[in-house]
Amino acid sequence: MIRSATIGLGLLALVAAAPASAQAFLPDRTVTATDDAAILAVIRQAGATADVRQTQDGSRFIVIEFSGGQQAVASFTACNEQGRQCRGLLLRAVWDNPEIGAEELLRRINVINASFNTAKLHVRQDGRLVVSRYVINDGGRSMGNLQVEVAGFGAALENIGQFLYEG
Repeated sequence: MIRSATIGLGLLALVAAAPASAQAFLPDRTVTATDDAAILAVIRQAGATADVRQTQDGSRFIVIEFSGGQQAVASFTACNEQGRQCRGLLLRAVWDNPEIGAEELLRRINVINASFNTAKLHVRQDGRLVVSRYVINDGGRSMGNLQVEVAGFGAALENIGQFLYEG
């Protein structure tokens, strides 16, 4: 059975919901990572639910749940000093180690990283696994292109989870 991805980020203990106005998904519209409403529309168009959150220090991130139950966090990156005008979006999911032994885990990680171009898997110092995808957004991207990025990450999470936990 696939284990659901967990949001193993200490940030979640400090969050408060941040409002974002609803926006229509327009595939040809160019957006930036700081356009919260547009990013939410993109994520929802990819078949996931999403909620913008904010830490006590004002950093924004989005909690995502894909239709298959996988959870992830999208963090705004490459931002100016005010934490706005961000040019990148980091998609991450944190999972528990499948406890299959170090040699088999390394073999599966190598196969996954060689097979999936839409996401990469690595082990954190605490032994948990992180699946990540970095979206460069310099100059903006179309909502349609961002939707493909997010949907591809969600599909990768499902496939990686199956291979990682079921072999």
